[in-house]
Amino acid sequence: MERRSVGHAYAQAVTSGFDPQTFRLHRIPAPSWASTDQTISPALPATRRTAAADQHQDILLAAERILQWALTDPEATARFQNHHPFASDATGAYFIGRQLLDQDPEHPDRILVETECCLTHLDYQGLPAVDHRYIVILSWDPSARQAETVLIRGTPRQSRLAELPLSLIRTRTVEDIPDVTWLEDEGRAHLVSSWADVLACVRQAAQEIVDDSTASGALDEWFFPARIDMTGDYSVGQARSLDAGRVLLTLHFTARQRMTSRGEDDYLGYELEVNVGDRGPLAYVLWGSQVIG
Repeated sequence: MERRSVGHAYAQAVTSGFDPQTFRLHRIPAPSWASTDQTISPALPATRRTAAADQHQDILLAAERILQWALTDPEATARFQNHHPFASDATGAYFIGRQLLDQDPEHPDRILVETECCLTHLDYQGLPAVDHRYIVILSWDPSARQAETVLIRGTPRQSRLAELPLSLIRTRTVEDIPDVTWLEDEGRAHLVSSWADVLACVRQAAQEIVDDSTASGALDEWFFPARIDMTGDYSVGQARSLDAGRVLLTLHFTARQRMTSRGEDDYLGYELEVNVGDRGPLAYVLWGSQVIG
């Protein structure tokens, strides 16, 4: 795990309508639809839990300073600025989403804190909407009331806040698939007769995508798709027949709510090919991905 003290210098360059020289974060209340769950690991001793509760506002301020550093400090932006796309209408307003507290494995006297910071802009109703989510990870020293930034890229550690349990929604039967325009009768019959095995393939493919092709959303580990933006829900959006008993399925993942007027959205689509006509054990082949939100 790599650590560094929080810096306070600011960059001189302007990137994509975002001026780090003038940009300042300011915290706003979380919208009513936002998840603000706090998870405390059973491994965290009672004394550390009490300290975390007593020093909660100090911890949040430390997370804000770390995010400010990550977005505006020249050293930080040079190191992983390309992981952070900016919208020109982002004003610095952000809210605190979910948070996870755990024992720091490298320093038993410290608390490892993962905080979801949601940078916002105003939607068409003038209400806060999520522009970008970040996971800020810090090691908190309750005795000194000080934080160190924890970066995870290139280390064995994974963000626990970005863990993504998968859940099939909507398409529990072939009849539930919304688009079967190009599915021939033979392909439909093969799917119906093998549907349980097909869903097992879909589940395995979904897990492979999450494990191998997504970022966590941590400050130094952000690219599309990011688990911090995903709900873990997935479904089959389309089925169409290929030749020789093969069927092409589209696998859809949903995104967490971003604004008041909309709930969960489609986020990511993948195509996978399943051979359902050879009566052998089913296997899948993943094709390309696309944004579908």
